[in-house]
Amino acid sequence: MDHNALQSLFTYWLEPTIEMYRNILPFLWELCSDTQGYFFRSHLQRMAAKIHVELPQTHEIDCYIDNKEEIIRLNAFAVLCYRAVELININEADPFFLIKQFLWFNANTATILMREGIIKYFRILCSNILKAISIKTDCILSISEFMNWLHEYFLDCFEIGSCYQRKILALKLYETLLSFTNKNLYKNYTRHKKCLHNIVAIDKYLKTTDNSSRLLKGIFLGGLRNLCKKFINKESLFLLLRLVLDSAIDVRQLASTLILEYFEKDTLLTAEKHVRSLSYLCVSLNVLYFRIYTYE
Repeated sequence: MDHNALQSLFTYWLEPTIEMYRNILPFLWELCSDTQGYFFRSHLQRMAAKIHVELPQTHEIDCYIDNKEEIIRLNAFAVLCYRAVELININEADPFFLIKQFLWFNANTATILMREGIIKYFRILCSNILKAISIKTDCILSISEFMNWLHEYFLDCFEIGSCYQRKILALKLYETLLSFTNKNLYKNYTRHKKCLHNIVAIDKYLKTTDNSSRLLKGIFLGGLRNLCKKFINKESLFLLLRLVLDSAIDVRQLASTLILEYFEKDTLLTAEKHVRSLSYLCVSLNVLYFRIYTYE
């Protein structure tokens, strides 16, 4: 069945309606309980996770995560990103297991809808992780293990022989993660609070103490950065340097941007800095080539 029309109906009418009238969500859930397939149910479960509404009876996410339809798998991923952090230490199961499974088996996605959706919900996951480590101390172990897996996942996607889709998705996820460690994040937040509206716990600090601004800055700069040190180490740098020479121009451009924006100059030893200077030359040539290519 072609769900494009139904997708538009849900996105532009039903979803805003549910956000305005939260109480209708359980009614809609009961209404579609006898329908075949997971299309509507996956949408409703994603909305329930987004607006924090408990449904009377939910379906297991792993029913959706392997579905042949991309939009259903993406809805499942969205639910996981909204709720994974809440499930830490609830039981012995790994709260990030299905997220790992989804990222691994959908790394080669070729559609813009799927790729942009993965990046969107991964950003929500990162902001929820940042929120959790700022107010909870018992979640660090699970989050640290997930970060270790994520680093290995990126390394695998950047290996020689990986397809374009795998590399560009991993680079965009890499960029999303590193954006939460950027020194400019605090400045951007103070100017545009809506950019990180998911981090609701921060608001109470802004309203309670005179030292709130300093506390906020410490949370932002110390949170994910401490968990992401390996993402800006020497091994990661050399892999990105390899991508600077990739045949795809957007892969080269994004890899170059990440190197220049997030990696410190002392990442390499003195004997290795010659390699880095060559990379800057490659970056400059890439920028020049891109400008010439754009204006032709």
